[in-house]
Amino acid sequence: MAPAALPPPRRLDWGHLIKDAALAALAALVLAIPLVGFQAVEVNAALTIRTRFDWVAIGVAAVFAGRLLLGVAQALRPVRAGEARARSLLALDRQRSALLAWLGVAVAIALPFLPFSSRYVVDLATLAAIYVMLGWGLNVVVGLAGLLDLGYVAFYAVGAYSFALFAQWFHLSFWECLPIAALLAASFGVALGFPVLRLRGDYLAIVTLGFGEIVRIILLNWVPVTNGPAGIGDIPRPSFFGMPFAARSPPGTTSFHDFFHLSFNPNHRVIFLYYAVLRFGRPVLRGEAGLHQPRELQLHGKRDDPRHRRLGRHGQPARHRARGGRAGGAAGAARLRRVPHAHLRRGDGRHHGVAPARAARAPRAELAAAGRARERGVTTASRAPLLEVEHLTMRFGGLVAVDDVSFVAGQGEITGIIGPNGAGKTTMFNCLTGFYKPTVGRLTLHRGDRTFQLEQMEGFRIAQRARVARTFQNIRLFPAMSVLENLVVAQHNKLMRASGFTVLGLFGLPVYRRAERQAVELARFWLEKVQLVAAADQPAGSLPYGAQRRLEIARAMCTEPLLLCLDEPAAGLNPRESAELNDLLRFIREKHGISVLLIEHDMGVVMEISDHIVVLDYGERISDGSAEFVRNDPRVIAAYLGVEDEAEVAAVESGVL
Repeated sequence: MAPAALPPPRRLDWGHLIKDAALAALAALVLAIPLVGFQAVEVNAALTIRTRFDWVAIGVAAVFAGRLLLGVAQALRPVRAGEARARSLLALDRQRSALLAWLGVAVAIALPFLPFSSRYVVDLATLAAIYVMLGWGLNVVVGLAGLLDLGYVAFYAVGAYSFALFAQWFHLSFWECLPIAALLAASFGVALGFPVLRLRGDYLAIVTLGFGEIVRIILLNWVPVTNGPAGIGDIPRPSFFGMPFAARSPPGTTSFHDFFHLSFNPNHRVIFLYYAVLRFGRPVLRGEAGLHQPRELQLHGKRDDPRHRRLGRHGQPARHRARGGRAGGAAGAARLRRVPHAHLRRGDGRHHGVAPARAARAPRAELAAAGRARERGVTTASRAPLLEVEHLTMRFGGLVAVDDVSFVAGQGEITGIIGPNGAGKTTMFNCLTGFYKPTVGRLTLHRGDRTFQLEQMEGFRIAQRARVARTFQNIRLFPAMSVLENLVVAQHNKLMRASGFTVLGLFGLPVYRRAERQAVELARFWLEKVQLVAAADQPAGSLPYGAQRRLEIARAMCTEPLLLCLDEPAAGLNPRESAELNDLLRFIREKHGISVLLIEHDMGVVMEISDHIVVLDYGERISDGSAEFVRNDPRVIAAYLGVEDEAEVAAVESGVL
């Protein structure tokens, strides 16, 4: 098999690169002037302000050069074909993450000794590191475990008060109090978790919020122990393994400065605390947390009733039962089962960051998909590809909204994207149109002899250069503007160029009047196609719901797209309006040769007009083929209607793997 041809080398857009670097340098300048540009110093017992704009200039220049070099490196990054291309991108992402992590560690270690450093900067960095650790702990609870915990700060309070009380009562040192406080805070979490983790969603949030309030009230009112609102004072200051940071050593001890023969400087204690916090925050500076492992229970906040669709992909049965009994609250939560396919790993290593199990072989899921494609006579070579989606993954913290999805949309085809609510369909559209930047994956659009990598482009450039237009689930018209004006404003790129960016339009020169006339003619053409000519001068917000839906499609078509992405265009339409929508989409495909990506829940619309259908469920592609193939696919039936017993669950899962 001949290797796929590489796309032509990418051209550097120096204007965009320099503008991006200049904006980064401007942001650095705004931050550096108050933090680095001024320093309060004492001269002859008087406080004066000393400027250090030379260091500001050096820092801003470094940011500009670094951002420019980063942009050039990304633009010149080599492109490979197929799965090898996606793997090379993953390896490059890991290398870049590791490089940035080590660079951050180096800067953090050197921070107290940099020329512009001061006690204020070190204190600020210490506080930032503490809150970063708190934020990552919250991400573990909410993001990775999927538990809506609103009493998280209560554990922080338990640890802080435990540290202070043990230091005050038992005269323990900094290093002795620290693990004790951490263990006590963790024990409170375990004690609360046993009864509370049987709850989910809003109920869990209410209980944890109540726990946080209980801790707050106890700490404020237990005056003999906590000293009430005044708090605990006279906490022993941290020492360097028993050596205090003091100008004079207490009797029977040696101070840090005496031991190391240093002049006393109170900043040494601050620097020590900074490094202590940095050391315990080290996991934050490493790449992925690596918490997702096979055979481990991972809960994403699903409910416990077995009748709920795929209630617990991680640890619970993979499919719900269409009929059957209802598990009790506590029993249903406690009876956890191993994931049926937990012992398997994806061959490409992209399953939650786990290393590949078989680096030399393709994943079973992809081999099975290829076999099913041959069974139904569908191959990517049988049609000219317009859009190639390769290994698309979109993560939000610990939530995987789209998980390793690949498919091809052909030129001049209507491709349906279907799946239950929450399957990741709109997230995929947001990645295609630049609203989100994919965590992993490649989105390649072919336009003649040009190739566009959508994941590397800004959203407005995807519409302007790659010619991808979309509509939204919720109507996004300009309600106060007229119907005609909504279509004219969609052509603002052409009008702005023709007006010389407003200058020529002010004088009404012929070149602008001609462009304006053409824009109105194009708008009127599409108003005729969507049967809204009579309402051209009415406010768009006054139209009926179905008419506003058609107007959104007409506005997208006024951008003259190559690929039209429609997000639930038939939502809320009656059968007659749905039939008119089908006729409109066929007209767009057949008369204008425009490809359509269609997200829709109305199966009558999807099955009637789609040439190719992709089915998603919980972010994963479970089926891909013609309408007839998808209609009879047992995985699709199970995703929408469920299965009756665990035997069918195993049968469905064996078909997927």
